[in-house]
Amino acid sequence: MSSTASLATALDRTAAEQIQLFAQNRAIVITGLSGHSTVKVFNLNGQMVKQLTSSSATEELAMPEKGVYIVNINGVSKKVIVL
Repeated sequence: MSSTASLATALDRTAAEQIQLFAQNRAIVITGLSGHSTVKVFNLNGQMVKQLTSSSATEELAMPEKGVYIVNINGVSKKVIVL
């Protein structure tokens, strides 16, 4: 019995591991993006509060209020807390 992984899945996972995100000055900063990444930000009620297509490796998204947000980048989700 052998185990195989989809090349596309492995590449997606590697790209997702290179992306870093953190909160700073009531903004979400995302680094390590590849060109034209789709970024969606949701609040904990499931409402999308921001959406963009990245134009650079780093994006800074000003948030309307403090809170916990789910950031989805090309289908991979991460949590960030904005204070």
